[in-house]
Amino acid sequence: MFTPHFYFSLWCGCIVSQSMLVSGFLNVVLSTIQVEFQMSSAKAAMFPSNYDIAVAVTVLLVAHFGSSHKPRTLGVGVLLLSIGSFLFAIAHFIYGSENILANDKSKSTYLCISSEDVEEKGDCENEDSIGNTGAYALLTVGSLLIGLGASPVYTAGTTFCDEIFPPDKVSVYFGISYGIGL
Repeated sequence: MFTPHFYFSLWCGCIVSQSMLVSGFLNVVLSTIQVEFQMSSAKAAMFPSNYDIAVAVTVLLVAHFGSSHKPRTLGVGVLLLSIGSFLFAIAHFIYGSENILANDKSKSTYLCISSEDVEEKGDCENEDSIGNTGAYALLTVGSLLIGLGASPVYTAGTTFCDEIFPPDKVSVYFGISYGIGL
């Protein structure tokens, strides 16, 4: 059952999942996260940065320590990737805008309009701290775990694929896998 082609199809599924999460879903939902959790653009932009930082740190560790058992390293990475994705998604259900509205009924809207005519800013000065600290922490941990889990997909996965396929055919498998990841 655990043939090289079976591993290759699982690895391609991991590549597709990682690419959808990082290149697709994460960047698409940044503006939604910013509005829903009332975060500044700088705070919302930290999530892709957290991913990049985690990958940059982890790729060295995976390349050095993950060489002993590459499929296990890849499996742990995919597990971390899925836990991070779950944490990133669960923030909406725990700290979503409906829950923030239920806790603070005095605000009818979350929009703060900046104008020279308005002398009192009131709640607009403190808009970044309205009920989003827990959501920010959960989203940060989720994006870090996504980064930790994504680095073995390409490092351990690629080297293991290089080991299990014949040298004359491995370039075809690399082309297919990296083409799927686009």
